[in-house]
Amino acid sequence: MMGAVSVPVERIEDRGKRSCAHRGGERIGKVWRRGVLAPALLSPAAPGKRHAAALLVANARTQQALPAVTRDVPVVRLVENGVDLSRFSARQQTKVDRERVRFAFVGRLVDWKGIDLLLEALAKTTSAPVIELEVFRAGPEHASLNAQAERLGLSDRVTFHGFVPQEQTAQRLAQLDGLVLPSLYECGGAVVLEAMASALPVIATRWGGPADYLDDSCGILIDPSSREHVVDSLARAMSALAVDPFLRERMGAAGRLKVEREYDWVSKLDQILSIYASVQSSSLRARAGGRNDPKKRASAGGSLAAVG
Repeated sequence: MMGAVSVPVERIEDRGKRSCAHRGGERIGKVWRRGVLAPALLSPAAPGKRHAAALLVANARTQQALPAVTRDVPVVRLVENGVDLSRFSARQQTKVDRERVRFAFVGRLVDWKGIDLLLEALAKTTSAPVIELEVFRAGPEHASLNAQAERLGLSDRVTFHGFVPQEQTAQRLAQLDGLVLPSLYECGGAVVLEAMASALPVIATRWGGPADYLDDSCGILIDPSSREHVVDSLARAMSALAVDPFLRERMGAAGRLKVEREYDWVSKLDQILSIYASVQSSSLRARAGGRNDPKKRASAGGSLAAVG
């Protein structure tokens, strides 16, 4: 691992990635589900971006939303999330339970997480094997979701665990068959990476972080176009994984390989330090070349603006 590099960093709120910056779209229940990106990122911060030696962005959406004044600034794409592979290990292959398949939801019980849609979808999965859901974490929607599960006749198929420490959650994930994250907007979705590290296939809405992490080899992404579409697609995706243990195993292995290559915190730290070192080196060269040119000297500030 490289040594520490001292480079000033300007932190800029990522309006391009955060789905909170989306506007318009159809409402599904209490929360809107689909919209369009806000046209640009925080214009007051543009001077900092314009004079930076490089811009660090989380994804293509953020990069596309950068102000035009930054078009000459080098852009480096680096997803900010990662996963501790020493804590989240690949699930051990055990005898396939042909009677039931167990999915997990991990996240706060708030309306925009879409757990009500997941419960409706679960109620539509009536064929064998029986699909069960384990819900980890707590939140203000707990009581209403528990009542909904009872109304839908799911009390024997849904378990609300409440808050569970991360270490215990990691141990439990390794014993389950998949993760479902039906969030209606999701800024990061690190739990998707944790499930992938646990060699679990993931079902998620095509939104924010999950849309960046998952591909067809390791997950099933659902377009949040309408309530009915999301519910029906969740039901179909869970059923498809439930009846095919070999598909679950193949997708889980692909997800584990992907996080090992792209999202391991140790390798990401080396990558970040390398980026800082490169920016510092470029800045020193620019300063050396611009000693007699005030304009060049002013533009060689050496800062890295993190946009997402």
